[in-house]
Parts: sequence; C-alpha cells; structure tokens
Amino acid sequence: MIVQNWTTTIQAPSLSPSGGDVVYEVACDFEGRKSLWTSPYSVNTNPCEGVRITPANEIDSERPSWGPGDRIVYARVDKSNNTGQIAIILRERGASPCALTEPGADNRNPVWHVPAE
Repeated sequence: MIVQNWTTTIQAPSLSPSGGDVVYEVACDFEGRKSLWTSPYSVNTNPCEGVRITPANEIDSERPSWGPGDRIVYARVDKSNNTGQIAIILRERGASPCALTEPGADNRNPVWHVPAE
C-alpha cells in the first residue's frame, strides 16, 4: 500500500513514467472538492500529506495521467453544470494549469499516450 486510505476516497492512481511517483485524486478540503496529489512510490503516506498538484481553489480535478517531463493531464469537472475540461499542469508546487479544451463542453478521462521507442 502506497497511500493509506482513511476517511476519504482515493481514486484514479497513475504511475509516473519513471516509476518513482504516483499521482491520484482525493478530496482533502471540507467542501469535498477533488484535487490531485503526488507521493513517492516507495513511501507510505496519508492521502492529503503528499504534494498537492492542482490549486486549492480549483473546481474538481479528476482522472490524472502522467506525461513526459513531469506533465500531468487531467479533467477539471464543474459539478454545477456537469461539464469537464481537459487541462495540463506541471508537477511542481505553485504550477498553474493550462486548459486544452474549451469550457462548457464535456471533455473528461484524458489519457496521455507515450509512443514506444
């Protein structure tokens, strides 16, 4: 077990291309919004004690998928109108997400495909 599952639900884990880290979605605030967090693969941690990747005030962040260069693609889901927007963010503290799709449509479940060498 890499991340302890205590009073919250951890979903959609994705292993980094190097195999050293895992990114996952979890609700760590009192409002129940999901955000993305990473933890080293070799460390046993609590879900909300890893490194938060997405901004704390962002709408729900779901379905992360690792890409090259420590990039993570994911869905930003607005529960008020049930729409999703695909965004990309660098895996570093304080990084800002960049939207890849227009708001208002329903784009979800991104997967980063890295071709075999």
